[in-house]
Amino acid sequence: MGDKSDMLKLLKKDGLVMISIAIIPFFYYSYNNLPSSNVFETYLITFQTSETPIYIFAYLLIGKLTALFISVLFYIFNNRGWKIVILIPITMYLFQISLMLYDELQIVKLNTSALISLVLILLTLIVLFYLSQLYIGLLNKN
Repeated sequence: MGDKSDMLKLLKKDGLVMISIAIIPFFYYSYNNLPSSNVFETYLITFQTSETPIYIFAYLLIGKLTALFISVLFYIFNNRGWKIVILIPITMYLFQISLMLYDELQIVKLNTSALISLVLILLTLIVLFYLSQLYIGLLNKN
């Protein structure tokens, strides 16, 4: 009887993580469904890149987002002392993604994009640290 309740607790606790890991390959190859032009139009939004075709931009962006997502999952659900090292690739991926978006979408000038990226990266790292500590606290309760 105890084994069944333990199994249900495990499924409730880690079910979302298992489902998200199973979805990663489908998300990664979703760029194949995008057009080869510079404009992607839907009924909600029109997305236009400056020089790069949409599918190449999406390929590069989704590749970085996938690696970032896996690194974040590893950081949050790892309770070892050396997990702080995982913040280095997380920071690099966040910086690369933000510069890629700023460059392609031309949101701000280049001289301020690095400063904005730094603030966003620091906020993200603080949130990740909090989520990790929250998960470790949940593990210690059980």
